[in-house]
Amino acid sequence: METEIDLSELPLQRVPTQARSREKVRRALEAAEHIAETEGPEALSLTHVAERAGLSVGALYQYLPDREAITAAVQARCYLRLERYVDEALAQGPPSPHRDGDPLDSMLAIVANSYAVTGLARALHAVAPSPEQAAARREHKRRMAERTESALRAFDLLPDGVDAARVARIVYVTVDAHMHDAADLAQESDDPDTEYAGRIREVEKMLAPYLRVSARAADVTGAS
Repeated sequence: METEIDLSELPLQRVPTQARSREKVRRALEAAEHIAETEGPEALSLTHVAERAGLSVGALYQYLPDREAITAAVQARCYLRLERYVDEALAQGPPSPHRDGDPLDSMLAIVANSYAVTGLARALHAVAPSPEQAAARREHKRRMAERTESALRAFDLLPDGVDAARVARIVYVTVDAHMHDAADLAQESDDPDTEYAGRIREVEKMLAPYLRVSARAADVTGAS
């Protein structure tokens, strides 16, 4: 996932304005992401991040003064990338259904793959969040549910009469929970990609009937 996030969008202690300082912060965030993904978010510290990025603690302190600030910035950067992954997939237009001519498969894959493509999101999810991090996580889920609704609409899967926001939230939360569970299993698997792909297929099979039933119920309600 290569989408770059502007530093002004992150909860930094101070947003760097000079190009040299901005590059230092980007290096620090990349180092922090690597640490969080490979060692766990609990391993984040200003000293560790600065050392991994090849920077001095003093060079970073005014932007990322402590573990909480680093974790918040890494979390925000990760969530924004996930959201833009979905945005970019939807901007390309509904892809051709990849199985059995069913557009539900492609739509659900867009949402599910947004988590399958990054280990950082899985690492962040595994740690008990602070109140601020929990609030950021809830806001991210809200935005992802909105994107799920957009995806459902793009595939013409939300007929008039259905509670679009509720259906989209249920779809997203279901996908989110199962993909994180798949991540836990993948850590013990010799072939994590197969674990993710298999889970996506099972989630698709589970949610496809739910969406069809919701659509039929809306049609019946509208007809009556």
